[in-house]
Amino acid sequence: MEAAWMPAGPPPDEDAIPRTGTQRLSPRRERLLRVVASIAAALLKHPEVERAVPEILARLGEAAQVSRVYVFENHPGPDGSLLSSQRFEWTAGGITPQIEAPELQDIDYRAIGFERWHEALRQGRPVQGLVRDFPEAERALLEPQDIRSILVMPIRADGEWWGFVGFDDCAHDRLWDADEVEVLAAAADNLGAAFQRRRLEAAVRESEARYRAIFEQAAGGIAVVDPATLRLVEFNDQAHLNLGYTREEFAALSIPDVEASETPAEVARHTQRVLDSGESVFETRHRTRQGELRDVLVHVRPITLGERAYLLSVWQDITQRKRAERALRDSEARLHQLQKMESLGTLVGGIAHNFNNILNAQLNCLYVARRELDNPASTDEKLAMAEQLCMRAARTVTQLLAFARQRPLAVRRLRLSRVVEEALAMARISIPEDVRLEVALPADPFVVRGDAGQLQQVLINLLTNARDALEGRPDPTIHLTVQRHTPDAGFHAAHPGLDEGGFVRLTVADNGCGIRPDDLGRVFEPFFTTKEVGRGTGLGLAMSHGAVRMHGGALEVESREGEGASFHVYLPVAEAEAEPRISRALKEEAVPGRGETLLVADDEGDLRETLAAALASLGYEVVTAADGAEAVARFCADPDQVALVLLDAVMPGLSGVEAARRIRGLRSDVPLILATGYERRPVLEEVRAWERTVVLEKPLPVAALSRHIRALIEPHGEPGEGAAALG
Repeated sequence: MEAAWMPAGPPPDEDAIPRTGTQRLSPRRERLLRVVASIAAALLKHPEVERAVPEILARLGEAAQVSRVYVFENHPGPDGSLLSSQRFEWTAGGITPQIEAPELQDIDYRAIGFERWHEALRQGRPVQGLVRDFPEAERALLEPQDIRSILVMPIRADGEWWGFVGFDDCAHDRLWDADEVEVLAAAADNLGAAFQRRRLEAAVRESEARYRAIFEQAAGGIAVVDPATLRLVEFNDQAHLNLGYTREEFAALSIPDVEASETPAEVARHTQRVLDSGESVFETRHRTRQGELRDVLVHVRPITLGERAYLLSVWQDITQRKRAERALRDSEARLHQLQKMESLGTLVGGIAHNFNNILNAQLNCLYVARRELDNPASTDEKLAMAEQLCMRAARTVTQLLAFARQRPLAVRRLRLSRVVEEALAMARISIPEDVRLEVALPADPFVVRGDAGQLQQVLINLLTNARDALEGRPDPTIHLTVQRHTPDAGFHAAHPGLDEGGFVRLTVADNGCGIRPDDLGRVFEPFFTTKEVGRGTGLGLAMSHGAVRMHGGALEVESREGEGASFHVYLPVAEAEAEPRISRALKEEAVPGRGETLLVADDEGDLRETLAAALASLGYEVVTAADGAEAVARFCADPDQVALVLLDAVMPGLSGVEAARRIRGLRSDVPLILATGYERRPVLEEVRAWERTVVLEKPLPVAALSRHIRALIEPHGEPGEGAAALG
């Protein structure tokens, strides 16, 4: 039977819905999210779950736009086998109810050929699909109910499979997407929590004998608390066992002894609020006897025993759920990193081109210097130019490593102009030379609060997108502008929830192919891309949109097919602060040594020998080693003679870090320098805390290195030497 309120054809929300700016979710998903959020609170607070469930099923059915929603509960049969019976049902207009159907009571999954359902639901997996594709035994039960598409979600209560909630579509051959399944799984979890609460509250209302039996058998913690003293008057075994206490130890405690999120004063105030309001449902953390913190969901309500008022506290350990939520956030972070790696992939060709130019220029400088050895001034000029080219290459590598490094969000005050300049330095190398890049940065640097890496990623994504849109276009041009934006009522209507203050607008515009009207509303959807296979994952704009929203801003797009596109990033402006004092830059001149002996260890022979030669030219005696083990052996030969040890942090066999530990074990005051090509190891943070130790990133300019050496050998040297030279 067709649902009277559903037209034939595809489900209503499957039609294209134009969306721009921050609109990303389908209306159906938005409705489902709102309903699930509201029923979670309703189920927790409703005094009688039995009366709340029919209304909740109706709200779920209308939001999901299905024909029928129902709940089945598992229960044991006479012989102990697992049976399931329908307990609740909602149907749309024109749909035949099945709540009274005898074939839907006391169902034995295996006896009627539903083994597949039994195993999937027991393992916490949904059953979904088009009924016509199901096995014959399943179709025999489902098709007489006019079901064309079905989604069944397991309900778990207290960690066990309690039953299931089902969603029938009798009007369409509907395929359930991952977003719907995720949201409806949350609804099933809420129902499971409510049914578990129903069991516990029923136990409290039973006679003393039955109350005691269920009180002790509950899997969650239950305690009766004296509100005056906060002492535990009575509790079940799970209350003390889950926290690692014996019954005698737990009886001597009060709530503040196990509460880890609130101070004793806060616990007292919370208790009074419960007495005044009637109940409280909240998440907190309990501390075990061993000091471990456990996440718990607590439901507290006043009760009367005899003529005295007490609090009944029922809590459930949700540590595993919280860990799962953290795992989900970690997955999202990995997805961000994946998109960052995609952006790096687009930069590879430009990086190679840039480095080839640098190498070519260095070769030219060295060639001319060799030919003009009889002209010291010209030779010195060419060698200085070659040195500058080396440092330019080193800065490029440093920027790329900082961009690619996976790290937590670091929100701080940033000058947006500087963020833009650093992103442009990386992005330019991937933009073809025939593309004009016109940049207009204002004198006002615009201070914002944010994570520099994420904002640079957003800009690189937009520039890469613009570059791709220009392929094959005449006079290809990208415009990048930054200017102040004063939001009006229309802006806040389009982006509710943003701050009322001032904004800065960063725009990346191109005169490329533009975006089709049908695609304009989908550009910020994850995995949506109009590029050919192999040229993009569809993550760039979606990640950019999410990153801008995390910074309290908005991302908009304007485009007409064939006329280019403009992407606008709006960020709230932070109050400007005075510029921090910048320390005196290092002088370019190298500081000579005084005949001290230095031990230098690096597994790269060319680097080791050239560094030794450079240090020897400054007046040092240099002993070299090819790895960590040789460095330790050479130091052991004469520990008191060595004034400083310089080690590569990563070497085969015994690493530089481990060699440093052994050398310090032989002589605790010897100065150390550890050099690293890529500071990716957490152990280097430990090394930084050592006395008279410096961690430097390669390449090591000789002048700067010489000052670090003097500062470590003579920490209280004369002005111009030692520590003073590093000011």
